[in-house]
Amino acid sequence: MAERKLTTLELVGSTIAIIAIAMFFYLKTFYDPASRRYDRIQGDWAKVFAEVKDLQEISRGGRIKRDLRRIKSRLEKKKEDLGKAESILAKDAEADRLSMDIIRKASECGLGVKDYKPITGVRLKEIVKNKKFPYERRFYNLVLHGKFTSLVIFLERLDSLPKLVTVEKIDMGKTDEKEPLKTTLLLSI
Repeated sequence: MAERKLTTLELVGSTIAIIAIAMFFYLKTFYDPASRRYDRIQGDWAKVFAEVKDLQEISRGGRIKRDLRRIKSRLEKKKEDLGKAESILAKDAEADRLSMDIIRKASECGLGVKDYKPITGVRLKEIVKNKKFPYERRFYNLVLHGKFTSLVIFLERLDSLPKLVTVEKIDMGKTDEKEPLKTTLLLSI
């Protein structure tokens, strides 16, 4: 067979055909625009996620600092209030007013006040040994007569007084069925 030379047009056409087939093969097997787009979106998402994490850490740190400032200011205010409370309690007039409130509440509940006197001397030393108080506390011995239900109501009403009024000890006894319940309370103010 005789060999024939390809014309320029045929050479250009076959070159274009080979390039087109190679491009088609490349685009179908290696080049995937959706995959590239997905990779680009995932990279953008990772950057945004890292920025959000950094901002959250900064915000959390700022929030913690703000909360610490608030707590410190509240603590300072409570320390001032505590100092004021201790100075008020150091005054005898406030302790006397609280002791009169106790007697009034006992009478309102239907209890008879048999005895109400401050504890001093040796008995006071026995009570306060090994105890430290931020202010000088007064101790009182209160003897009441009345029904048990009245006593319960009285103790509930004592709870409405400032927390500085505390019942240290309760002794209850009934000697006779006809007599009312006798209760001895050791109170501190």
